[in-house]
This record gives sequence, structure tokens and C-alpha cells, in this order.
Amino acid sequence: MLELAKAIIEHQAGQLEYEERRLLAQRLKHIGMNDFDIIQVLEQVSRAGYSVSNQVIVAGANPQYAHVEGLYKHVAKGTRIPAIERRIVRSVASTVASLPVAAYDGEWTLKEDEYLSDVAMDMDFTSGVNLLIADVGTGKTVHWTKQDNVKFVAPLTSIVASIGDVNSLTDGDVGTWNQIESIIRERDKSKFKKLTLVVDECHGLFVDYGYKSKTINRLIDTFKYFKSVVLMSGTVEADYYSSIQFNKVYRVRKPSKARKTVRTFFCTKKDDILIDWINNLTNKTIVLINNKDLGSVVSHKINRKNLIVNADVKQTEEVNAFFKNKAMNDYEVIIGTNSIVEGLSIEDELEDVDIVIWNDLVPERIEQFCNRFRNVSNSKNVWYFVDRRKVEIIDDYKRSEVLMDANKLCDGLQKVYEDIQIETLQRSFIRQFGGDMARDLVYFHEGEFNVSFTGIDYEYSEYREKQYRNDFSMFASKLTEYGYDVLYPISVDGDEKNAEEIKEAKAVVKAERVESRKQDLESLINDFDTNTIREENEASDLYNSTYESIQKLLARGMNKKQVSYAISEYIEDEKFFAKAHEDAEYFETGNTIREMIIDEVNGKHEITSEEKTDIADKIANKVLVEYFNNNIDEMVKSRSWGKWIVKNENSVHVSSSK
Repeated sequence: MLELAKAIIEHQAGQLEYEERRLLAQRLKHIGMNDFDIIQVLEQVSRAGYSVSNQVIVAGANPQYAHVEGLYKHVAKGTRIPAIERRIVRSVASTVASLPVAAYDGEWTLKEDEYLSDVAMDMDFTSGVNLLIADVGTGKTVHWTKQDNVKFVAPLTSIVASIGDVNSLTDGDVGTWNQIESIIRERDKSKFKKLTLVVDECHGLFVDYGYKSKTINRLIDTFKYFKSVVLMSGTVEADYYSSIQFNKVYRVRKPSKARKTVRTFFCTKKDDILIDWINNLTNKTIVLINNKDLGSVVSHKINRKNLIVNADVKQTEEVNAFFKNKAMNDYEVIIGTNSIVEGLSIEDELEDVDIVIWNDLVPERIEQFCNRFRNVSNSKNVWYFVDRRKVEIIDDYKRSEVLMDANKLCDGLQKVYEDIQIETLQRSFIRQFGGDMARDLVYFHEGEFNVSFTGIDYEYSEYREKQYRNDFSMFASKLTEYGYDVLYPISVDGDEKNAEEIKEAKAVVKAERVESRKQDLESLINDFDTNTIREENEASDLYNSTYESIQKLLARGMNKKQVSYAISEYIEDEKFFAKAHEDAEYFETGNTIREMIIDEVNGKHEITSEEKTDIADKIANKVLVEYFNNNIDEMVKSRSWGKWIVKNENSVHVSSSK
């Protein structure tokens, strides 16, 4: 279809009157081109000064009346159209009306001066888990924080700070997701049966699962303590959650006052193109670059007054003032990472703004980022820069099959676990196979193995992300649902020399960042040695988090004399503490995989490739027996081991090609 679209545009750019556009739309619909792509083609071939919009033409085009061979009139002589030659023509949908299934239990479209509070009395949140899908500007946060008997949680401290001064669910009613721990620790949980829990930015329950899994799982587990729960976001659908049977699903729309437009650039050397583009913009601009090194380079290379906003500088006076004032004032450009997609609110009264996005982003995140500008009256212009690349082949994500496989594995693991009987060996089993369970989307809690529904939802969101990345029509269609005009993408090439200079500048910034990290950690070593640990509000996040990790290891038995060594190792290896905590949890039983490997190596400093293969096969077969309950078929198709092993009659061996 893309080749046909290009051929039509090349042959008839700027030539077609109304009637010719109408016939072309019918013909393209008949062969199965989607409405969005047809509109983009018509935009390119329309003669200047037309009065009937291409959106109207496409909406009224009836493919049943199309003379499909007429498409040859729209392309150069000799051009082949495979969709006609092979008669691959989509069947036209039946015109017999069918009763639509209601997607929501209630649906409202608000006027400019209306808010959620004006329609909330028609909603029922008194029981169960409910989903409120409400656009930006509907006043959903303000509404809920004014209600009685409500606990309100949000993912970011910046959101909580915008509501009040107290981040606590015990001393107050508003807190971050992490504050849910206070609910879990509460001995008398019966008091929560009179309360409603409101979870703001609930898309984070699956989007952020990759690095917040523990917090998210514990948050979801507390739902059972409350009278009712309300999940709240402007960019989700009920189908995104596999584990939650919603009691009610409500949709509240509030059309944007400003016109929203997206222009996509398929680039080579996109860093160079990005910098040049930002320099040529004149409106207030926010830039999303989820790469701190490049963000720093862009900040220095653009000739507009700018402010960098990311986790590394969030405590600086300038950034704190920016978040507090909620205004750009004399800043022309704000450059940030994903950490500013939520929580940042820019409330300047503006007519036109520019939003620049570097690298792939799903439509939901684009909508969230654009909404950082709260008061725009005329236009929001999104400039979206991605790499030019080949389309990926994507396997279908069959969520029902994934759920079924995870359930079967839970049953098998439960049997193995209960057969062990000795408590210390049961604990060893859970610790030994915790990583495998995470990869297989199951987890252990209070004596039972459970399906990680949220992990599956996270994978499903990643699948949608791949689809958006490889299907521009799907990407554009979703943005259209959010009220965007999506322009046809164009290809641009950056300058080779400039791109090389940017690459070198990023390398310098990275080296400076590595050195700064080293100095910060070395200062912590010195402070431990001199017993002069800084106050939390006077230290960096890295300093504080490292100090906390050291305290946990000391509590688990690490000698104080090893503190300097541990931090020095962390300077060289950012995964050191994760390994150290895992090591601290390990204990010998005489039957662990670790002990088996030590016995097999038997003190040797080197082993042959044959010995290595033999040890690997023994590990795989031990896992087969202990983790998969001797079910070879389950192991072969599993996520944790399937790609590493091959079936060999009644055993398995590690594939030599892996």
C-alpha cells in the first residue's frame, strides 16, 4: 500500500479537483487502504484552494461504487498495482445494522467550563475496582482530593507535592505509591473498609512494571482492604488489564481547546536534525530526550535559553523553582527525560507551543507529554524524530495462551514446593528459582504460586509498543483517537560531520558523568571512614541510595571493614549491590545448583569446553527435575529455559548454538 501511495503522489501531486478526489478515495477504500492513509494521499494530490476537506470525502466514500481498475489513471503508465492484479480486495462490511456493545458504563463529553465534579454524581464508585478514563483538564485530581473517606496515591512526589505538603497515608490522605507500605504495616486494616482508594496515573501499573514491580504488586494487593478502588488515567482502556474485573468503567472526554498536530520525521543522523530543528522553532518548547548525555549536548548546542530537567538535577534551585512556579517565564526550551512525562505542569497562558520528541514513543506517552502544557489556546505542534529503519517481524502476543501456560506452571511449582515439606529447603527453593519464576511470569506469596498478571500486562504493553513502532497507520489511528491531526511522515537526512561532532560531545559528557559518579561514591567512603555521613537533604540520590544499600548489607552480617571495598566495587560495577544482596540471601543446603557447580569445578582455575558443556547439561537436568517437575515439554516451551535447551528423549541438553 505504501508503494502505491507514493506512486499516486508522485504522478498527481497537487492536481485533483473534488470529483477526482472522491473517486480516488472510493477506489483506495475498495482495495483495503485505511482511512488515515487515504487522507494523507489526498492531502498531497489535492489542488490548492479546495473547500471540501479530505476527511469529509473519505468519511463519505462508498467502496461498493468503486471502479477499482480506475486506479491505473492515478499512477504513471506501466506502474503495477498488485492489489488489483491478484484481486486482493477486502470484502465490504455488511450494511445491516448491529447493536453496538457499550464500551463504558457511562460516557460524557465536557464543555470548556465543565469538570468531572459536574458529572460525578452520575457515577457509582461505592464498590469493587473501577476505572475512570478522564482527559486532561477534567479536574479529576481536584475532585478526588476534595472528597471525604478517600486515600489518594500517585506515582510521583511532584504530583503529591502539587496537592499538599504531606506525603503520607497515615498522617494525611495523599501519598506516593511507596506510601502504601504504611497500609500494609497497619495492624487493624478493618478501618479501610469504609474508604475508597484512588490510584492516579494508573497506566503506570503496567508501563512502569519493569522497574517498579515490587511496589506495584504490593499496591495492587492492598485493593482488598478498601471498600472500593478507583483507577484513574486519561490514556488507558479496560482491556489493558488482564487481572482486574472492573465493576464500572467510565469515560470522560474534554476536547482540547488547541489544535494538536503531529509531524513524524524518519531520520538518518537524527541528533543533528533535532538540534537544528529546535533552533529554528520560535514558540515555547518542551523537548523529550530520554538520554541524559544527549540532553546535555543539546542544551549546550541550541541557541535558545533552556533548562534541563531530569533526576540528576531535580534538587537544584533552578529546577525546584520551575516546578514550584509551574511557568516557563523567560525559558524558551525545557529539555527532559521520561521523568517529566508526568508530574510536570506548565501553566503559562500561551497561544502556540512546540513539543519535540526524540526517539520512539507510544501514542499514550505522546499525549501525556503534550499535556505538560496546560493552557494553550491555539495550537500544539508535535515534532517526532525517529530512526529510519526496516520494519520488524513481530510475533503475535497471545495473552490467553500466556495466561494458560503461567497457570499450568503455578500448578506444577505448587506440587514440587509442597512435596519438599522441610521449611528451610522450601525457602532455598524459592530463592534459587526466583529469577526463573520472574521470567516465567509467576511469583510466590504466602505459601502459594500465583500468575503475575501485571507482568503479563507489562509484556502486552511492550507488544503494543512494537506494533506502533512498525505500523504507522496503527500509530496514527491511536493518536487520532486523542484528537491529533497526524500528518504524513517525511524522510530527512542529517549531516554526517555534525553527527560525528555530537557523538564526540556525548562521549565527553558521559566521561564527566562517570567521573562525577566516582567522586560522589568516593566521598561516601571517606564519610564512612570519618563517621561524618551527610544529612539526606544535603546529599545526592546516588549517595543516599548507596548508603541505604550498605546499611542493609550490614544488617545482614557484612563486616564494617568491608564497606570501603563494597563501595569501590560498586564504582566499577553498577550491578554489584544487586549481586551482593542476592549473595546475602543464599544459604547452603547440600543440594543447590551453586553447590553442584562448585563440586563439578572442584577447585580448577580452568575447564575444557567439554567439561563446561557437561556442567551446563547437569544444571539443565537438575532444573528440569526440581523446577519443572520433570515435565520436558513445559521446560522446552518455557520463557526461562526454552531458548537454551533441546529435548533429548527423557532428558534435555543445552543447545550448542546458544
